[in-house]
Amino acid sequence: MKQYSLRKRLLLILGSTLIACWGVIVIWVEQETAHEIEEIQDANLAQTARTLLSLIQHSYKLDVPFLQKNVVIKRSTRNGHHYETNIAFIIYFADGKEFRSASAPKFTPPINDEPIGNNACDKDDEEDHGYRDERIGEQTWRVFDLYDSDSKMFVQTGESYAVRDELIDDILFSVLSPFLFSLPLLGITFWLSVGRSLEPLRQVQMEITQRDFTQLHPIKVQGIPQEIKPLLDALNNLFNRLNHAFENERRFTADAAHELRTPLAGIKTQIEVAQRSRDAVQREQAFQQALLGMDRASHLVTQLLALARMDAQDAQQTAPVDLVALCIDVLGDQIPAAHAKNIDLGLEGGNQSATIEGNTDALYLLLRNLVDNAIRYTPINGIVTIEIKVTAQHIIICVIDNGIGIPPEQYERVFERFTRGNHADIKGSGLGLSIVKRIAELHHATLSLSTADNHQGLKVCVSFQTVPNQQG
Repeated sequence: MKQYSLRKRLLLILGSTLIACWGVIVIWVEQETAHEIEEIQDANLAQTARTLLSLIQHSYKLDVPFLQKNVVIKRSTRNGHHYETNIAFIIYFADGKEFRSASAPKFTPPINDEPIGNNACDKDDEEDHGYRDERIGEQTWRVFDLYDSDSKMFVQTGESYAVRDELIDDILFSVLSPFLFSLPLLGITFWLSVGRSLEPLRQVQMEITQRDFTQLHPIKVQGIPQEIKPLLDALNNLFNRLNHAFENERRFTADAAHELRTPLAGIKTQIEVAQRSRDAVQREQAFQQALLGMDRASHLVTQLLALARMDAQDAQQTAPVDLVALCIDVLGDQIPAAHAKNIDLGLEGGNQSATIEGNTDALYLLLRNLVDNAIRYTPINGIVTIEIKVTAQHIIICVIDNGIGIPPEQYERVFERFTRGNHADIKGSGLGLSIVKRIAELHHATLSLSTADNHQGLKVCVSFQTVPNQQG
């Protein structure tokens, strides 16, 4: 999987969002500014045209001779403003004379029989109200036409769009330049803020880096954000499980070494006796004892390996398992051991349907250990029975014997590893019930010990949950 920088990604997202928002603001401000300037400047054009018309009409009422010929008002170079060249007016009189500003271009002349001045402005259905755009040379002008029907005068005022564009640019620069100049400061702020926000992750990384494999205590970092706490909790939970697993492994290794030392020492002793003995019978007995020691060591190693496999698993591959068929297989495999002690093996409830979801090999090992223990601790001519009970929610398998049993006060302790109760003289490893307990845990089953129904021997029951709808 491709790696990426969380800091860079956050900065990219924040920066992109900021730039996008800034772009939207620029567009919105530009449009609003252009609209407001257009309304103000258009109003100025109309007001200027009406003011000029009123002044001339007033002059006529006072019988003041106003215009004898065409007049062009020249622009003052000393007191003028450079905007003057972009603002113009033209007044057309009834006798054809003109009164215009020096900067006035050749606007489209009025059409006398189709006036659009005051009359047009008084109509509600006219949208332009005497305004129009006119392209003259390389400039586009905004023109307002005002016609007076009484005096037959026509007034045109105009303004180049260059004035409006410059006003928009100046306003945009004044309003938006602080945002533009603040972008580097915002970038630095984002960089520092993201870095500070990611500091707890760096602290966790440093805490883990400085540890060796033996330090599995929980990570404690001050000021952990809520977003990082689930990660830290998961890591601490992992450390706790690893610490528990390592403790189990160390205890298992120590116990296994201790338990293996006894049969190996016995085997060595018997072989040494056989080497020194000159009596054939004594030598044969020593070899027989060595073989028994080998059997015990082999059985112990087998149980250790089985327990190690169970400990290494938190879950197993499962499939529907027929417990009745599995019990029959286990009893069949234990016939030689039972025959050696003339023990009666039996199965009760084998005519029922008893299927659960589980691992066949693990469940076989569970049943084999229970039956093997029952045979070991049952005297000659005893009885060992597997009993199967099926209810709506559970399948219960009990292994019952009439052997020496276990005192009730030792029921909890016998599930501990290498614990053999009060009968250590009987051959065994002390791991059988530990393996049974672990397999039961993996299958979410419950274990119970009790005295057999005849108040003699031991009854070990394992209760499994049934497969849904198996009864139907």
